Amino acid sequence: MAQGETVNVGRRSLLAAVAGAFAALVGHAVTAPAQALAADHDPVKIGETNLGNTITVLHSGSSDGFAAESAAGDGLVGVSTTPNKSGLYARSTNATGYGVYARNLATGNWGYAGGFSDAVAGHSTVSAHSGVYGETQHSGGYGVVGRNLSDSDWGYLGGPEGGVRGETAAAGHAGVTGIGSSGQAAGILGRNTTYDTLVAVWASAPQDRFGLAVTGKAYFARSGVVSVAAGKRTAKVPSIGISPASYVLATMQYPRSGVYIQAAVPNVDTDSITIYLNKAVTAATNVAWFVLDGDIA
Repeated sequence: MAQGETVNVGRRSLLAAVAGAFAALVGHAVTAPAQALAADHDPVKIGETNLGNTITVLHSGSSDGFAAESAAGDGLVGVSTTPNKSGLYARSTNATGYGVYARNLATGNWGYAGGFSDAVAGHSTVSAHSGVYGETQHSGGYGVVGRNLSDSDWGYLGGPEGGVRGETAAAGHAGVTGIGSSGQAAGILGRNTTYDTLVAVWASAPQDRFGLAVTGKAYFARSGVVSVAAGKRTAKVPSIGISPASYVLATMQYPRSGVYIQAAVPNVDTDSITIYLNKAVTAATNVAWFVLDGDIA
């Protein structure tokens, strides 16, 4: 358009432009989240995002300080974008109170369900107190339950000083109980994964008490049966983890007149044991053997 040229705008064109601008403004207001651009100390506005620079405190002298309820979503949502801070922080200044108390009145569900990382994290700096404490008053319930739905990991993993500790003073009860209820499942599993740790499961008691009591069968990997062939008086068992502290128990499984076990000798260099009879047998003879260690050092 040349400088100084006059343009006539019709009434219809002007109304259309105004209507379009109004429609765009309304559309933005509908799609954009509402924010209360208020200063500190202004009232909290319901249904809007309230912005402030200092903490907001709700206090009640006789009842709950704050209650949140939703018919379609979470009753209360807390979000933090600051490292090492929490989306929701709760504390109690009463000795018998709870920082967080969660309860579900529907059967078959949890009072609290965790998120994408650690579901529940507890931390205590007070001696003889717990990072996480669980309690139940029902005979069929558990104070704390750890469960992993994966086939290859644990429901609970302990720390560096004592993975799991259980204690009871009630007769006929156990400090720690494990139940394997199907297939090859183990009620309690102790595993040594490094050479730095000598013992996977340790059972200890005073000399006049039992360190270990077993009801039912017991399986030991360093035990078995070896056959002394007819016309022979020795048999060797290889690759069973012999150490300088190993010793062997052996007994014949058949009666052989005039035949007995002369020795059961462990050999560290060949990692084997050799069973010696006093003389050659006329028929194959089975001998049961069992390896023990007298020192764990």
